Formats: sequence, C-alpha cells, structure tokens
Amino acid sequence: MMGASGEKAMPRGSDLLGLPVIAATGGQALGRVQDLVLDPAATRVVGLLLDRGGWLRSPRTLPWPAVGGVADAVVANHTPVPGAAPGLTWRELAGKPVLTPGGDELGLLTDLWLGSNGMIAGYQLSCGLIDDLLSGQPVLRAPLQLAVGEAVAFIVPAGETDGGGISGAVPELQ
Repeated sequence: MMGASGEKAMPRGSDLLGLPVIAATGGQALGRVQDLVLDPAATRVVGLLLDRGGWLRSPRTLPWPAVGGVADAVVANHTPVPGAAPGLTWRELAGKPVLTPGGDELGLLTDLWLGSNGMIAGYQLSCGLIDDLLSGQPVLRAPLQLAVGEAVAFIVPAGETDGGGISGAVPELQ
C-alpha cells in the first residue's frame, strides 16, 4: 500500500479483511483474509484467519511471520496451518468501548493500524457520528496495551514513553 507521495503507507486492519492470499512460490490462491488474530497484551497481530474455502473445510491460519508482503494481496511465504490460531480476533474486539483505568469511556474501537512485523501501531476510535465528522476519529498510539473483557477493553496502566499511548491522541488527557 502506497501513500499519496509514494511512501509505504501503514495499513489498517480493515484494509486486510477480504484481501486474497497468494503463495509466493507458485502463485496459487490460498484463500481470502477473513479476520486478524491478535495478542492485545503483546500489541501485535499473530496471524491471519483465512476463509474456509468451502462448506466442510476447517479454518486455516497464516502466522504473521509467514506474511511476506501486503498490498493489493497478501503474499504468503509459507502455506497456512489448519485450524484457528489462539488469540482474540479483530471481529471480537471491534466495536467494544475503550475505558481508561479510571472508568472514562474514550470511544468505540473501529480499526487498528499496523506497523512493522505485525505490531499494532494504534487503535482507531469512534466518539460518535457528530464528533467523528467534526473532529475525525482519534487514534490511541502504541505502546498501549488493552485488557479485553467480554463487554469492554481497558487501557492497561503502564508507563508511557516517547509520546505513545494516549497522550496526544485525547486532548483532555494530556
């Protein structure tokens, strides 16, 4: 994915959903990205869950280290492994409210931004339609850990460094 000036753009998690997965060797189609498998504690994508490719087929996971590149397709350096990788899927996390350790709601998770090696560079939030239209959707930048519960995701209190985390993303928390 290239930005307007030709530099490599940081992909969003939603950009990967539905992309075809192509084998680097042989060029055969391996499926399409159905979901992302996350480790929110480690703030990284651990794999891509591929579509089943048929009624009776089991899910397959392409471990993130096997991803050779992402643009108009995902290039796989290895074949996907049978079964779903352990971890939280993006579809399980999307739409959850994000709360501070003090209980303040920052917004709903709408997307995630990926950095190098599958690291999550940030979480995009929605603060409601009007706020989103007037101010845009804020991004909570990494390093940032989320503790994910059934109904909400909490920001794990940790020392913030280098302007990462929520500082700068939410003005009232600066």
